[in-house]
Amino acid sequence: MFELPWMLTRREMTVEAVQVADAFAELDHEHDSAYAGDAAVMLAEAGYADEARARVHCNLSAFPQDIWTHVHAGDVHRSLDDPEQAEQAFRRAVALAQTHGDQQDTAIATRRLADLLATVPDRESDARQAAAIAARALAAERGQRVASKTGRNDPCPCGSARKFKKCCGA
Repeated sequence: MFELPWMLTRREMTVEAVQVADAFAELDHEHDSAYAGDAAVMLAEAGYADEARARVHCNLSAFPQDIWTHVHAGDVHRSLDDPEQAEQAFRRAVALAQTHGDQQDTAIATRRLADLLATVPDRESDARQAAAIAARALAAERGQRVASKTGRNDPCPCGSARKFKKCCGA
């Protein structure tokens, strides 16, 4: 059922796809925010900028605490070449996901933020930092222990109180 609106969009039937997404939102209240967000993204990707922005505004008003509403808002703004608004939306999604303790959504939203920042001049460092956060969240979701790399001048992890380069890193 989730795929039908997207299938219509791929056939360049955006208006019909949005109508179907709206109908599904009316019928399936458990996923209404997802359908609403999808509709906004479909409009943006099809070039209906004003309609997409209006949908984002309505969605954020209707579902202000929904992580995916903010992710979809970021997707819309990115599609409409508005990186500042996209960054804000992705950062709000990350903050909400972290507040809820949802590692998977944190990883997804942070990965989208990293991908966006990688395309913005002079934001490569921020993109790498976001990608690292996404990787840690994904590892935590999988139950893996995430260890950071020990720097040469960091205290040695063996507990000797010496610098790593003078101890185990020698």
